[in-house]
Amino acid sequence: MTILEHLIHILRAGGISKIAVGVGWKKDLIISHLRTLSDSFEIRFIEVSGWERGPLQTLGTVLEFVDNIPFILCPADYLTTPENIAKMISSHQEKSTSSILTLAIDNSQTGGTRVFIDDEALISLGGPISSAQESYRSSMLLTARNDFASYCTEALELGMTRVIDVMKNMLQRGKRLSYVVVDRDTWSDMDDFAGLFRVNQYILKSMTQQVKGAAIVSDGDILEVGDPVELPSGLCIGSGVRIVGPTFIGSGSVIGKDSEIGPFVSMGANTRISPLSRVRSSVLFHNAQIGQSRHIERVVVVGSRVYEEMH
Repeated sequence: MTILEHLIHILRAGGISKIAVGVGWKKDLIISHLRTLSDSFEIRFIEVSGWERGPLQTLGTVLEFVDNIPFILCPADYLTTPENIAKMISSHQEKSTSSILTLAIDNSQTGGTRVFIDDEALISLGGPISSAQESYRSSMLLTARNDFASYCTEALELGMTRVIDVMKNMLQRGKRLSYVVVDRDTWSDMDDFAGLFRVNQYILKSMTQQVKGAAIVSDGDILEVGDPVELPSGLCIGSGVRIVGPTFIGSGSVIGKDSEIGPFVSMGANTRISPLSRVRSSVLFHNAQIGQSRHIERVVVVGSRVYEEMH
C-alpha cells in the first residue's frame, strides 16, 4: 500500500468524507493509481496548471473547485493518525468563529516548520520573537474556513509560493490563527531520509490489511524458510531465507537463498534480492535489484541504484 493510500484511509477514519487531490507532476500515474482503490471513498482529481510555482499554486487551484465549506489541508508527503484528524476537526469547530484556521503543532519533532505560540494563538512562524512562550513544529497540516481561499488568491497575485507565506502575511495583518497540539510522535513529514524511514517503520508496525499477492511478516514474528517457496503471485523465497518482522514483500519478488530480510523492510513488487544478501531498515521500490552477498541498511533502492542517507 502506498503512502497516498495510507493517508486517504487515515483521513477517512478521522471523519473526512470527501477528498480533493491536486495533481500536476506525474498526474496520470497518481490518478490511475488512486482510482484502483477498492472502497467507495469519494475522490475528486483537480489538474493544476502551473504546479511548478509551488504548493500554494496547487492549493489555490484546488480551492476554486471545492465546496464552499471548511476543509483540511494535508500535504501528500505526510502521515498522521485518525485520532489527530478527528482532534483537528473538533478543535477548529470550537474556534472557527474567532479564528480563520487551526494549525496542528507538536513539540516532539525536529522536522517541519518552527512555530511560536502564546496561550491562545499562533504568534510567529519560522522565527522567534521575544513574547513567544513556547516553540513547536508543524508540517502545515491545518483546518480552515472557506474564506482562507481569498487570502491564498491574494498571496498568489503578490508572487507568494508557499502556504506559510500566506499565514505569515495574515499574522502581520493582525488575523487570529489558532493551533491544536496533536499527540506526541504521531506524525511524520517525509522531507528527508529520516522522515521516510520513520514513516516506513510506522506503517509496517501498524499494518493489518492484507495486500493481494504480497507477503507480510508482522512485528515480532520471524519466518525461517527451509525448502524454497513459490506463491501463485510469483513471489519466490529461496531455502535458508530468514525474514524478521515487520517486513512487507511485494508480489512477484524473488529472495535468493540464505538471505536475511528485516526488520523494517518494505519491498515493492518484482524486487530481486540475490543470494546471501542482508537487508535491514530499508525501502526497496518496485523492480529494485540487490546484488549477491550485498549487505545494506537504511537505504532507498530504485532499480539497481542504492541511495544512502547523507550525514
